[in-house]
Amino acid sequence: MASELTQFMNNLESLGFYDVALPFILIFTLIFAILQKIKIFGENSKNFNAIIALSMALLVVRQVSIVEIMNQFLPQVSLIALVFVVILLLIGILLGPSEGWSGLPLGLGVLLTLGAVSWALFASASLSIPSWLEFSQSDWYLIIGIGLFFVFLFFITSEPGKSDKGMVDLFKGLGSLSDQLGRKNR
Repeated sequence: MASELTQFMNNLESLGFYDVALPFILIFTLIFAILQKIKIFGENSKNFNAIIALSMALLVVRQVSIVEIMNQFLPQVSLIALVFVVILLLIGILLGPSEGWSGLPLGLGVLLTLGAVSWALFASASLSIPSWLEFSQSDWYLIIGIGLFFVFLFFITSEPGKSDKGMVDLFKGLGSLSDQLGRKNR
C-alpha cells in the first residue's frame, strides 16, 4: 500500500503537480480571497476577482524562479507552524481543563516544554548546533562558574522580604502565560 502511494506521489511529481498545480491553486486562492474580502471592485465583483486571481496565478506559475522559492520556503514555514502548534498543545496540557498550573510550576513547565520540543526537533531532523556553539569541557566550567557568580550576586544584592524581584519575576511572567494566551487563571 505504501509503495502504491509513493508511486502515485511520484507520478504527480512527474506530471508537474508540485511545480505548477499546487502553486497555481495557492496563489489563485490567496488572491481571490483577498479580493473578495476587500471588495475593491464592489459587492458583486466575483467574476472580476476570479479573472484577476486567475491571471496573477498563471503569471506566478510561469516564473520558475518564484515557484522554486515557494517550494523551498513554504515547507519550512509549515514545519515552523507545526512546531508552534505542538508547543501550544503541550502548554495547553500544562494549563489543564479547569484548575491548571500557575506561577512557578507553570513557568518551569513551559521551559521544560520548550526544551523538550527543541530537543525532539533537533534529534528528529538530524540538525546539529553551529560549531561556534559547541562547547568544550573547559567552556562548560567557565559558563557554570559565570552562572554561579550571577546567582551568588543575585542573592547578595536581593533585599529580604522582597520576593517579587529578579528571577521570581521571570517565573511569575512565565506563570501568567495563560493570561497572555487568552485564558484567565482560576
